[in-house]
Amino acid sequence: MSENKAKTTKKAAPKHVKPKEAKVPKEPKAPRQPRKRKGNTIGIVIALVLVAALFLGAAMFALYVKDLDTIYPGISFYGLDLSGMTVTQAGDALEEAGYGGDGNMVSVKLPLNHSLEIKAADAVKCTQPIEAAAKLYEYGREGGLGQNLVSYLRCRVNGYEAPLSSVQTVDADYVKNVVSAEVQKANADLMGES
Repeated sequence: MSENKAKTTKKAAPKHVKPKEAKVPKEPKAPRQPRKRKGNTIGIVIALVLVAALFLGAAMFALYVKDLDTIYPGISFYGLDLSGMTVTQAGDALEEAGYGGDGNMVSVKLPLNHSLEIKAADAVKCTQPIEAAAKLYEYGREGGLGQNLVSYLRCRVNGYEAPLSSVQTVDADYVKNVVSAEVQKANADLMGES
């Protein structure tokens, strides 16, 4: 057993080997910046291409809408759906439906057998069916390409029932002058000045 003990005892290190020094902790390094991944740039490029394609498609559709020679879809007037009709077709449809106030008159009886008559053709602008159809054709085409596209889509989705006032305008000065002249005549007769 004594032989085993001799083998297990520690031997001295040779003189040419230096003893190990205690480790001094190093300063911490700055965190590494993450490398850009190829997947991120590819995703960004794909997104940009899709956005560009979307804008190009919208621009092409806006040009298509601009060049339409028919009334926008969803527009109706005087109880008629005028969607997709040309101005001439819409004018004919309005005429068949009885639109047009040339023969219409407003009559008002005043005292002493005076009466006031105003023809619709004189007092109201745009009484002809073809004029009304032309105004309806212009609906939504007043702005630039973007505004026209929005108007087109709004008409297509929600529709638009054009009120009479959008087509016809009353010549207020004409009506005022006619009424004033007749009222003055009736007043003069009432006062016994005639």
